[in-house]
Parts: sequence; C-alpha cells; structure tokens
Amino acid sequence: MLSIGQATATPVLLIDQEIQPGFRCICEPGDSGEFCQWTELPAVGSGLAAPLIINAISLSVLFLVVLVLLVSLRLRRHRQM
Repeated sequence: MLSIGQATATPVLLIDQEIQPGFRCICEPGDSGEFCQWTELPAVGSGLAAPLIINAISLSVLFLVVLVLLVSLRLRRHRQM
C-alpha cells in the first residue's frame, strides 16, 4: 500500500555491476530524480486570467476618462468665474 508522498518507483537491480553498483529507479510518469523523489507538477493556467486582465485595463481606462472629464469641467467652471 502506498502512502501519500511515497515514491511509486520500482527499484531495479542492475545486471552489469561494472556500470554502477546498486540499483536504479525507473520513475513513473510525473516523478523525477535519481530516486524518483521529485514530483513534477503540471503547469496550471487559469482560464480567467485573460478576461480579468482585459477587465482591469478597461476599468482603468474608464476611470481615467471620467477623471479627465471631471478635471476639465472643474477647470472650465473655474475659468468662467
């Protein structure tokens, strides 16, 4: 039975002891390292990243337009006095 975090690699004894004495791990897909101790996590991309960036840019531009309009109206009223 495998516990969480336990390597799923099967140690295989080398037949030719002149190459390297000991064993060699054959890693399962998603594991790496000399003893299969590293788990390779898949790249996770958020499907909402692009729409959130577009909304943030749109709201920023809208805010700047409203701010420029308010400042220009205030300057126009100040000049008329």
